[in-house]
Amino acid sequence: MTKAQEDRIVTEIGNCFATFGGGRGSEYNPIAEWTKDKPPMFAMGVDVRSVVQFVAAALKPTRAKRRRAGSR
Repeated sequence: MTKAQEDRIVTEIGNCFATFGGGRGSEYNPIAEWTKDKPPMFAMGVDVRSVVQFVAAALKPTRAKRRRAGSR
């Protein structure tokens, strides 16, 4: 996964799911205001980028699977 792909997914998750940060604040919500200059994050401070990196790593085939697939 390239950095550009990762950035696009982080932005899309930030736009499609309830998140704090990512440039969005709120004069009525002190938590949103406090986190607006931080990277997008889910509730309780789970970093969206960490989730994207975890999913990307989980989707990569393992070396053994790649060898098996290539031997067919």
